[in-house]
Amino acid sequence: MTAMTVIFLTVITALSVAFSAPRLSGQFLDLRAFYCAGQAERSGADPYREHPLNECEQKVNVPGFPPKADRATVPVPFPGFVLALFAALALLPFPLALYVWEAAACAAVGFAIVLAARTTRTSVTANAIVIGFPAVILALQLGQVTPFVLLAVVGAASFLQSGRPRLAAVTSLGALLDPHVGLALVLGLFIGVPRARLTLIAGTAALVTLGVFASGPAREWEFLHAVLPAHAFANVTDAAQFSTTYFAYATGVPPARAVQLGSLWYLGALVAGVFAGLRLRSKLGIVTLAYVPAAIAVFGGTHTHLQQLAIAIPAFMLLSSAATGRQRDLWSVVTFVAAIPWLFIAPFSWLYAAPPALALVFAREMRIGRQGIRLAAGSLVALVVMMIAILRTHVQHKPLEVTIPGNPLAEVSWQMFTVARNVPTEAWSFVAKAPTVIAFLLLFGAFARIALRPSVPNTQLRAPLLPLLAGRSRVIPADS
Repeated sequence: MTAMTVIFLTVITALSVAFSAPRLSGQFLDLRAFYCAGQAERSGADPYREHPLNECEQKVNVPGFPPKADRATVPVPFPGFVLALFAALALLPFPLALYVWEAAACAAVGFAIVLAARTTRTSVTANAIVIGFPAVILALQLGQVTPFVLLAVVGAASFLQSGRPRLAAVTSLGALLDPHVGLALVLGLFIGVPRARLTLIAGTAALVTLGVFASGPAREWEFLHAVLPAHAFANVTDAAQFSTTYFAYATGVPPARAVQLGSLWYLGALVAGVFAGLRLRSKLGIVTLAYVPAAIAVFGGTHTHLQQLAIAIPAFMLLSSAATGRQRDLWSVVTFVAAIPWLFIAPFSWLYAAPPALALVFAREMRIGRQGIRLAAGSLVALVVMMIAILRTHVQHKPLEVTIPGNPLAEVSWQMFTVARNVPTEAWSFVAKAPTVIAFLLLFGAFARIALRPSVPNTQLRAPLLPLLAGRSRVIPADS
């Protein structure tokens, strides 16, 4: 299967799901909010506030698709330069803006697939599965910024690999659409690639200037001083989160302390990601300066949504490529497990056939033999177990129908929604999250194992993975 065929099939599938599956929950939920924030920005209103964001989100829609399910306001916690992009999008009528955004997102996914395959030296088809499938199921149907952030990460890796650090720096700035991921990527390049530093400084200054010009210094201060802390607290009780904050809260830690723990985790992830990227550079190639900091920063922290975890998939593929024998088999399995959005698929039995079928194709492309059958069977069993957990513990909640007095931050409404949706705590979500969490813990363990080994002053290095993964390691040339 050629790369263009894979891209074509991915785009067609993405468009089909995005535009023809209105029964998927939260259809274009985030894009509605982005568009409304852009309208507020254009009119001079505060895009971080309940009004006029709520009224706009209730009103905008596309013919043939159901309206928003409840009155909860979806907040837009982005800095001014991102809001400027949303303001440009809001120049179009919402139906046209939706098609433009989704077409651009599909193209971003397609390019990201090809570049990830090249930089990790793995199959385009395999990357289409582990990158394209979660994008189709989550990021595209929500209208999220994740496809563009992912393209920025793999684009930066591609330019690093081809010896063009300044272009890598420019590309990495696109990841700041999701600031906590973009910060890790930019910081890794700034420390690890001296020739990229001036470009990063100039580019960051330009984005800050754009944000201040578009929103004003008071609005930028509001984002840093009020919106970011409020958004962290608003997501504390959200059982769909993969954040350290939520995991701490679910074990009984008070919300304020849980947010503090999430913040500390993120700061630690920034340091650990950059350190690991620098250490792994001579062992797995210069692309680690892009892939490793982003992969470590995207998991945990104060709030992490399921669709954002796809940004770490190229790092998984890089480890799969670096191994042979049983190590390659196991890392391919771990990569597939990390990529499938179990938490989202579990409630929808009509999607159960997709992971087993994709597992068989993925196993063939990764050349892991009989593991494909086991992976397919395991996928189906895991989904059945999750469904049983849902039927036993899931609580249906009525849509939130409240009017928020005054004009507070939109996070007030969102916090009420997450509390109503997750009381009592939905124990089934822990079952659905377990495969993803275990896969990421294995990834971090492998990074730590490789990074902490003494460096070998040689251009031909072996790539040791986890000690329990006995098997052969193939020689990998280090990038200069």
